[in-house]
Amino acid sequence: MSSMVTDEEKKKKEGLQIAATFISGIAFFQIFHVAFSSSKFTLLRFRIPPSHMSVYVNRMVISYRISTFCGVLLSTICDLASSKRSDLIHRCLFSMFFGCHILLLCTYHTGGEQGHLTLFYWIIAISAFFVGSSYIMAVRIVAGNIRYLLVGLPMSRILMFFYQLSFLFIWEVFGLSNAHFWLVQWQIIFATFLCVLTACLWIPAYEIGGDCASQPGGVSNGGESPETGPKDAGWKDFGETLIKATSPFLMSILGYGTQNVFYPGISPYKLVGIDKGSKIVMANMFISSIASFTILGLASSNKGPNRPWNGGNQAWLWHGAWGFFGIQMFCGILFLHAMHYPMSSISRMIRDSAWTLGFLTVLYNSCVELTYGIGTNGSAKQGGNAISKVNTMRLFILVAMQISSASLGDGYVKIYSQYSKDPSNWPTKHFTTKKAFWFWTWNATKVAFGRLKCAFSTDLRSEVIGKKGHLFIVYEDEMDNSSKPTKAKDPKVMKIVHDI
Repeated sequence: MSSMVTDEEKKKKEGLQIAATFISGIAFFQIFHVAFSSSKFTLLRFRIPPSHMSVYVNRMVISYRISTFCGVLLSTICDLASSKRSDLIHRCLFSMFFGCHILLLCTYHTGGEQGHLTLFYWIIAISAFFVGSSYIMAVRIVAGNIRYLLVGLPMSRILMFFYQLSFLFIWEVFGLSNAHFWLVQWQIIFATFLCVLTACLWIPAYEIGGDCASQPGGVSNGGESPETGPKDAGWKDFGETLIKATSPFLMSILGYGTQNVFYPGISPYKLVGIDKGSKIVMANMFISSIASFTILGLASSNKGPNRPWNGGNQAWLWHGAWGFFGIQMFCGILFLHAMHYPMSSISRMIRDSAWTLGFLTVLYNSCVELTYGIGTNGSAKQGGNAISKVNTMRLFILVAMQISSASLGDGYVKIYSQYSKDPSNWPTKHFTTKKAFWFWTWNATKVAFGRLKCAFSTDLRSEVIGKKGHLFIVYEDEMDNSSKPTKAKDPKVMKIVHDI
């Protein structure tokens, strides 16, 4: 009888762990959606002219990525130094994360018409630090339930899509005002609720009744898990494991790590403006998530990339997923072509049709999701005794590449916007294709490194707008002409890519 009770309790415990892991996966990404997916609405709330949308979003993304990286770094060091009292550390992280939500809610609600933009920006950056540190701790603790944590990102995007769509529809039906203000306000409240719910589920699921790492979904400290391998694996094992996982390892890094070079600063916001661009971002949140769920579904049924990619089975076909990375890069080239050949037929098709750009943007991000999902699931299943170390290294490189790509995209948008004000004096007017390419690459990189040196601003409004003496002015919504091609006598004066 007692054994039956024990089995029932074990099943309840496992169910509670799955629920806690799933909800935490959704909760971790809510701050990112406040900063990024709702950027159109926060832009209007803080009275930033719509023409500065690309720079505003990129600045948010860069600070978020850097803060996340710092959180990942600190949490990894703490984990390597000592695995004891991880439950106490995790509770502290959850408490600080909850506190950031409360501060964010108060900051967004106060400050008059212009609001506290820089403070809002800093609280998001601090929250991102706790997201990074909490996520690494959660990955180590949940172990066998990792797939329920990974499903949080696509699920959070789908929830955000339906939330924004429903909110705007209801607001329009009842003829209410300040939709942009209240949409984000309730979004932060919802994120705060998820944070509290996560803590309420997590503590009884993973921390009550013994060491959190020894629960059914976890892995005992210092032990071995089929997901991670032995914890004391040496550097020789690390090298062998890395060689075996080279293809999925690089696939997840290059695919997901380069996303922010083009999205969302260039496509869609710089190409079609804030109104059409925000609709494309909303559609992308929903459609690109299908790719993630497809990979997770295949992985759960053991028909996905979570198998060895060599030997006698058909899993080696997953190496062909590099084709998705090729499509991703091709879409990026088309975005650049539309920027630098505004009068060509392809550019007109992309710029003048939100449907065309929307299709390319969704295709681009779907390929990002596919390469990341396939690479992440595959890298842990290629064999070796140092899977945990390889995954840690992969995560570090991935976050570092995300920071670099976001900075490079921001630098390019800044340089392009600067020169597009005077098309008659276009800098690459008489350059060869090769020289023009290196001009844009070098200058964008210089600006990117400059941005990294001062990634965290003490006056975000002046850096985004570039008008230090006009901070007290309440800016009216400006007509966004970013979707119109820059006029020039010779469409080739803006060339960066030729004969693509």
